[in-house]
Amino acid sequence: MGSHGCRWTALGLALAGVVTVSTAAPEPAVARGPAQPAEDWSLSGRWQVGEHRANAVDATATSVVTVSDLDDRVQTYTTSGVLVSQFSIGDEVRPQGIAIGPGGALLVGDYSNGTGVHAYRSNGEEYATFAPPGADSFHPWGIDVDSAGNAYVADPVADTVYRFDAATGAVTRIGTSGAGLGRLDNPYDVAVAPDGTILVADGNNHRVQRFAPGGAFVQSFGSAGTGPGQFTSAPRSIDVMPDGTIAVGGADDPVRIFTAAGAFVQEVRAGTEVTSLAVGPDRSIYVAALLDSPVMWGIAKLSPAGAGAATVKAPKKGVRVTKRKVALRVRCVSATPCSGTLTLTAKGKPLAKPTPYSIAGGGSAKVRVELTKKGLKKIRKKPVTRAVATVTGGTAKVRIRR
Repeated sequence: MGSHGCRWTALGLALAGVVTVSTAAPEPAVARGPAQPAEDWSLSGRWQVGEHRANAVDATATSVVTVSDLDDRVQTYTTSGVLVSQFSIGDEVRPQGIAIGPGGALLVGDYSNGTGVHAYRSNGEEYATFAPPGADSFHPWGIDVDSAGNAYVADPVADTVYRFDAATGAVTRIGTSGAGLGRLDNPYDVAVAPDGTILVADGNNHRVQRFAPGGAFVQSFGSAGTGPGQFTSAPRSIDVMPDGTIAVGGADDPVRIFTAAGAFVQEVRAGTEVTSLAVGPDRSIYVAALLDSPVMWGIAKLSPAGAGAATVKAPKKGVRVTKRKVALRVRCVSATPCSGTLTLTAKGKPLAKPTPYSIAGGGSAKVRVELTKKGLKKIRKKPVTRAVATVTGGTAKVRIRR
């Protein structure tokens, strides 16, 4: 176990830096563009996470990770809901946020006890805990990690977002208490957009605020109310897709989707008592909530129309590796076109690079996935490797012959 102020090696954070506050002048608000045509995200999968709720969720191309403060465990699933692994974090940590960092590191924020953000390896070994140096208290809720390894942590008690710089170790505060533009009141979650700007679910102000990488205010959208793009309850979870599209969740609200410019697109109901959401590289949205029909705590997977439901077919005798690639036939079982990402895993670990596909409705095509160096090494160890191929709509067991 690490301690406050230690170095989180997965991100290279030297957390001995001094807390600084951005004082940059506010930048002009970005003009909202016209709403893009709704893609009609809809339910494409659902699964139970246990008897208790998942407080937080995060996702990659191949896995969905949840954490719960009621059964004290982190669980890792495939993107279709197959439980791959789990480990206990102990009852001394009361989490409200989780993020997947470089190399599969898992960050879990201890909101209730205020012990900091705990870093775990994928096998459950805790190796570091960090917090802003000099802070009187620290109550981490939502967490995100950008492409450079910098960690962003929303603290609703302090009405701020902390940025932990991976290169210098400096800890910067973004936003201060209040209702004015650039000020925050119970910010519950944070997400970093592809352009590097920082999106904050500004809870009690019933809005989303965008800040420049240096902390200057850029834009605000959303408000309290029941109209399109408004929030009836405090927005508590936010994530952003590779194209900049934004998904926002609130406890009593449907998931609300906005364009990268902040224009309202659509709302879609995933369940009640939404606690968290996360998006994957294929633009699917994973929502931790109380699901219905039947009622259970779980994850609802929402996929955009056009993603289409697909299946994977492979010969029973297996497929062979050819020039470091494996060819699998993907069939689109929807009337509408199918697009998504084909992944190949063994025991929850990736064997190949995620490979996009696009297939006409009712059609099929061979999709060739390139094995990673580790994946190829694993397959070469034995004559047949049992793997799982995942596409939008489901999974299939595949036998790979070396």
